[in-house]
Amino acid sequence: KNKFSFVWSLNNEFYTSNLKNINILVKEKIKNIFNIKNSIKVSNFQFYPIQLNLKKKYHNKNILILGEGLHTIHPIAGQGFNLVLRDIKKLKEILEYYSGLGISIKNSHALKDFYSQRKPENIIFGLGIDVTHNFFKQNKYLDPFKEIILKNIGKNNMIKKFSKIISNQGLPI
Repeated sequence: KNKFSFVWSLNNEFYTSNLKNINILVKEKIKNIFNIKNSIKVSNFQFYPIQLNLKKKYHNKNILILGEGLHTIHPIAGQGFNLVLRDIKKLKEILEYYSGLGISIKNSHALKDFYSQRKPENIIFGLGIDVTHNFFKQNKYLDPFKEIILKNIGKNNMIKKFSKIISNQGLPI
C-alpha cells in the first residue's frame, strides 16, 4: 500500500545540470503528482541512459542475448518487458520444435530461426516506441502541431475504435 516504482525520463542536459539535487527533485515531483504534504522516503535510485538500441546479431555460436541486452527501448508502457516475454515464448517454441525432431539444439539452426522470427517484431516495436517517445517530448516548435494532430485524432471515431482494439488485444504479429 505504501510502496511503488516510479519511472521518470529526463533529458541528458536536465539530468547533468541537476545531478546533485536529483533526489530532492524526484521527491518534489512525486509529492506534486500525488498532492502529498508530508515528507516522503525515496530509495533505490537507478539511472540508465535510454536510447533505442537494437542489436544486429542476437547470438554468437551457442550463446543467445535476451532482454535489455537484445533491445534497449524507452520504458514507455513497459513494452521492453513485453518484448522479452514474446522472445521467450518464441524461443520455447523453437527449442521444442528442434527437440521434437530429435535434433540436438547445440550447433542447430535454432538460434538463427529465433533471430529471423523475432527481429522484425523487435524492430517494429522498438521503432514505434522510439517514435512515440520522441513525438511526446516537449518541443516549443512542434508542440502546436502536435496539439492539432491529437485534437483531430480524438475526433476520428475509426481511429479511436482501432486504437482501443490494439490497446486491449495487441497486434497479432
